[in-house]
Amino acid sequence: MSSFPPRLLEPTTPGFSTFDLRGYWQTSENIRLTGGIENLTNTAYIEHLKVHNPRVLEPGTNIYWAVQTDY
Repeated sequence: MSSFPPRLLEPTTPGFSTFDLRGYWQTSENIRLTGGIENLTNTAYIEHLKVHNPRVLEPGTNIYWAVQTDY
């Protein structure tokens, strides 16, 4: 008899790594510019146990930016 718990019949998912880059510039005391790139290597992956039929890959490389102002 095994000491491991019984399998939960979950599908397996291959491992993956993504790399992101993010930075900001505090232009003044009240204004901050933020930007970044997600998934720099454009890795195709599926999050474990994500429910889609058929299975849908996560988005590739994304670029974003934002402006924050404080009063």
